[in-house]
Amino acid sequence: PEVQSLSHCYFLALAYPEIAELREADFPDSYCPCNPKSYEIIFDVMDSYITLTGCKSVHIGHDEWRAGGLCPECSQRDTGELYGEDVVKIAQWLSQRGQGVWMWADHLVPRHNGLGGSHRGGEVWYDHPQTMKAGEIIKAGAPFITLLNWSHYRGKEEGDDILTDLGFQWIYGNFHGPTFKDWPGRSAVPATRGAEVSSWCAWEDFELGMIH
Repeated sequence: PEVQSLSHCYFLALAYPEIAELREADFPDSYCPCNPKSYEIIFDVMDSYITLTGCKSVHIGHDEWRAGGLCPECSQRDTGELYGEDVVKIAQWLSQRGQGVWMWADHLVPRHNGLGGSHRGGEVWYDHPQTMKAGEIIKAGAPFITLLNWSHYRGKEEGDDILTDLGFQWIYGNFHGPTFKDWPGRSAVPATRGAEVSSWCAWEDFELGMIH
């Protein structure tokens, strides 16, 4: 199961507005990583998922963190540290319970979030974490994480060398065969463990047929 944490956390921050990073937002995207209650809640949710699904690994999300470093306390911190420390805290909690950990890799690849029109005038405006600092913190505290590398999206390749240098293993996430460059060569890299195809619709024949 993918349990979104830190980013895309409407399901938590709307239900518990006291942990929202931007409390005045109508549709808060992130919880506050400086608030201990955020972790009480997310760990309770993850514990339920583990119990209900009997899974062996949990995908912790962490993509497209748009609402970071906004509350009074977080605004005084480096976003790379906030991001890295949040990942390590959750990953270690899961690992202590015998779970493998997956997460999206986009915030470890500079300018990755600039793909697909998320930038203004060449400046990426929601790639908050200082990517190298976040990567170093995660590597030191949770080197067992498997990354889902989707820097290849729309034919891009810049993430492979960066993630290799950090020492992680990865799966190509959001895989789309027709636009993926050099599968034979890139899949042969020791750090590559495979690929996964994403779907943002109901897992039903009709819905799957419509998107294809």
